[in-house]
Amino acid sequence: MKLNKNSLQIFDVLSKGWEITPLGEVLPIVYGRGLTKGKRIETGQFPVYGSSGLVGYHDVAMTQKPTLIIGRKGSVGEVYYSKTPCWPIDTVFFAEEHESLHLNYFEHLLRGINLSALDKSTAVPGLSRDDYNSVEVAIAPLNEQYRIVDKIEELFSELDKGVESLTTAREQLNVYRQSLLKQAFEGKLTELWRAEHAGQLENADQLLARIKKEREKRYQEQLAEWEKAVEAWRAEGRNGNKPSKPQKIKKIQQLSRAGIYQLPVLPDSWGWTTLGELISGKARSMQSGPFGSNLKHSEFTSQGILVIGIDNVLDGKFSLGNQNRITKKKFEELKKYQARPKDLLVTVMASLGRTCVVPENIEDAIITKHVYRITMEEKLLSTEFYNLLLQSHTVSRRRMFENAQGQTRPGLNSTILRELPVPLCDLSEQQEIFGLLNDKLVELDRVADSIESEITKTKAVRQSILKKAFSGQLVPQNPNDEPASKLLVRIKIEREAAQKEAKKHPRNVRKKKEVITMADLIEVIRAAQNWISAQDAFRQCGIADGAETDAIEKIYQQLRDYEKQGKIAVERRSEEDWLRLV
Repeated sequence: MKLNKNSLQIFDVLSKGWEITPLGEVLPIVYGRGLTKGKRIETGQFPVYGSSGLVGYHDVAMTQKPTLIIGRKGSVGEVYYSKTPCWPIDTVFFAEEHESLHLNYFEHLLRGINLSALDKSTAVPGLSRDDYNSVEVAIAPLNEQYRIVDKIEELFSELDKGVESLTTAREQLNVYRQSLLKQAFEGKLTELWRAEHAGQLENADQLLARIKKEREKRYQEQLAEWEKAVEAWRAEGRNGNKPSKPQKIKKIQQLSRAGIYQLPVLPDSWGWTTLGELISGKARSMQSGPFGSNLKHSEFTSQGILVIGIDNVLDGKFSLGNQNRITKKKFEELKKYQARPKDLLVTVMASLGRTCVVPENIEDAIITKHVYRITMEEKLLSTEFYNLLLQSHTVSRRRMFENAQGQTRPGLNSTILRELPVPLCDLSEQQEIFGLLNDKLVELDRVADSIESEITKTKAVRQSILKKAFSGQLVPQNPNDEPASKLLVRIKIEREAAQKEAKKHPRNVRKKKEVITMADLIEVIRAAQNWISAQDAFRQCGIADGAETDAIEKIYQQLRDYEKQGKIAVERRSEEDWLRLV
């Protein structure tokens, strides 16, 4: 197999005493062992590691010494170091410390060379041991490894202090932001402004009465238009379908007095109502996009009419994002789902609760089933005000998430949205609040972006440090150091001796339990008739927890092939793969 050079080290300028070798020759890795959450003793002293890092504790360790852990399934190529013996589970590889290896040297080296690039899988990322073994690395003399690690940790420690300060500043910024928003939507931010405009503002009851009146007026207009359309239909000999009668506005559940008492206190001129009380009388003022076969992914094109989905609704902002589109003909079929300028959009599946306002200059577009479109009475209400409200840590947003339905994939529906409690105040005060918040939030966003930029720079600095370290440019060299060539010879001798010793004391493992065919596995999955964890499936095939064989890796490779062919569905849940026949 052709060896892969890594992206961190420069091999054409090799420092004196260094050697190039495949990872498998200098840091061989072995499979972790299955240890499900139910079998762990969480009061134990030994850490349990999965591909995402520390996942629990157990009263028994699998390793005997400090251990380097490498993500195999899920978070591929992630590297963790345990100072104590630990239990690496079956989603990771690991290597233990011995006198000829400085594990911290390899910890930094592996983090720098981006092992995740070796992932060849689709739905569930995976790292093959063969691919890992073939990666070429430049190894420093052992004494120089210690100097390199000391210097890296010294420099990283300074960077960590800087990142800690930046993170603290970011957290304080978020606290201030939420405090500002809370004050705004409880009427405290505009307290002086209201005093200056005393006697000029509608109270919540008056405004709500006007909204209801406007909604009823719009309905009567639609009714009159429908009656004319029916007359025309009759006059033309009843050709085609009879025009549909506009739907009467659903009776909206109002907040009870007891329910209002549980909400924050508002100024006298404000009031609590529901989001449903604020929708317009226009047709289809609250709806999601087309479901099922009405709009298939296969009908998306690169040109045509825009389709607004989750990717277009960011946190408070509209984005063209991934531009899925449909033909003009398909748009005409789905025109009732058209996005309207100034509508409030809410994501109701997957990335739950993101909102934005449809731009006034929006091109022709429809929404998908993952998005609800809410039309408000724009002459009486500010959509931008309610967009900010639902993006803030207010009771309105909390209720939205508390009421979301579905265990595995929570979602929102029209009832949940209609019944959301929201504050109501005079339109001019809504606009004043939005203006004040918008100016302040723009400045806060600028500061937040600056902080994120500095944090991102530290990542680049870390990579620069690693690049210097593993190309021999970070610390001075000592001509008296034992060269890496002798170190590699010693590692090889030690490994061969360990293998001979292991053959003298073979483990009592029944080979038949380590032999598993894809046919066996398919039969187990079929019998389950639903999702089954890979561990349970393997166990039913005769492989117990802790089996360390390349047969498992071979089966996983076959699983990936079956997944690509659409025969098996693979879903990642926490630290386990779950399987199901398609």
